[in-house]
Amino acid sequence: MRSGTVKQQEAFHALKDSRIFEILSDYTPFLAGTIPLDIYIKDSDLDIICQAEDFNSFSKLVQSEFGTCTSYKSYQTEVRGRPSLVIQFFLKGFQFEIFCQNTPIFEQFAVIHFIVEKRILDIHGDKVRNDIRKLKEMGLKTEPAFAKYFNILGDPYLELAKLNNLTDAKIKSIKPKSI
Repeated sequence: MRSGTVKQQEAFHALKDSRIFEILSDYTPFLAGTIPLDIYIKDSDLDIICQAEDFNSFSKLVQSEFGTCTSYKSYQTEVRGRPSLVIQFFLKGFQFEIFCQNTPIFEQFAVIHFIVEKRILDIHGDKVRNDIRKLKEMGLKTEPAFAKYFNILGDPYLELAKLNNLTDAKIKSIKPKSI
């Protein structure tokens, strides 16, 4: 992102200046989402995925470092049957969203989706990137936008995760439809 689009460069500096990866280093932070994929829209946030066994300790750390940031909020929820912690705040021109589960990073859907989406975009190129962005601008979330674009039926979150096991040749064979 350091040498990406203007928005990606701004995000890089916001992440660096906030020291968020350094602060969260014990929780295996992983940047996912639309900004690093270059499919962001106006309201896209910086999604940081973490793993923590103890949500209370994690939450206290984040609150001590970022609790005074604009629009700070923290809540626990359940996502796909797993307890999850979400922390949101605005800092350095960006909305941050930290998503945490007691699940290894590379087993969390957000990271799996990010990896699959990156592979699809790398294989299919800029036309797909631009078309996905258009679908997002029309109001679709990222995974439903990919599912719609590639005519993937069923739950877009589950079906997109299944693509993680495909070879690059199989991903290349998935033909997009025009929007």
